[in-house]
Amino acid sequence: MAKMTLEGYLRRLNDESNKRLGFYERTLKRAYTSLLGDMNKVISNTYAKLDDNDLIGSLQKYHRKDNLEKTLTSLINEFSKVKYRGMYNQLRDQLLFAYQYYYTGLTEVSGKSYKLLPLKKEWLTATIENELSGLTLKQTLQRDRQNIIYSLKSNLIQGVNRGESYSQMAKRMKDVVNGDYQKAVRIARTETHRVKEAGTFESALKGEKAGIKQVKTWNSSNDSRTRKEHRRLDGKTIPLDEYFRLGSAKTLKPGDTGRAEHDVNCRCFLTYEIAD
Repeated sequence: MAKMTLEGYLRRLNDESNKRLGFYERTLKRAYTSLLGDMNKVISNTYAKLDDNDLIGSLQKYHRKDNLEKTLTSLINEFSKVKYRGMYNQLRDQLLFAYQYYYTGLTEVSGKSYKLLPLKKEWLTATIENELSGLTLKQTLQRDRQNIIYSLKSNLIQGVNRGESYSQMAKRMKDVVNGDYQKAVRIARTETHRVKEAGTFESALKGEKAGIKQVKTWNSSNDSRTRKEHRRLDGKTIPLDEYFRLGSAKTLKPGDTGRAEHDVNCRCFLTYEIAD
């Protein structure tokens, strides 16, 4: 049986990473669906107490509007805590998997063995919480939590002022929740790509320190969505410790410039070769 190449190991690493991301996205979708169901129950119970001929007036009675907003806000706050923990854990697992799997491939292909030291907790946390446009992962999700609460309250007021039925209000809430879900998926994909590249790169550095010299090559998707600066780097091979240039930005690996215009939805990736 032919020995697998380092490129083969990297392909398997990417395939497994995509499978794990797909599973996480399905889990995330179920969580958002559950949140929407809980929100609709609260709204339905409130609407059942309102006078159809005077929605605004009856909603103001007995602090119903305030209680409705507080309950919905509480649901979103609790959901956001769970969402952050889930996303953080998913990113940690992706990073650790890439770190370990590349080590397996490198030692097998090179025929050289060395001890792979565990990643320091501080480095792991800093890499996962890496700032993008000045915000860490936690701060980004906190911002999104505040935005969905604001949008929810705005839509609630608009719906009531227009005398909308429960079904119309439920449609408003669905649009709000789905909008936040799409943001969460975009963040998960962007950050998964980044930490996968970070884990692989860190593992490659450890191998180089152990005496296995390598070079890295930038690979672009080369389709209509590929950024021009990224397309120009396609196929460029440099030593591990050198930077790739993306206009005025520079980076050791894709997804790590710290600039949204380069990192968000980036699909570029590195491949590695053992240098002669």
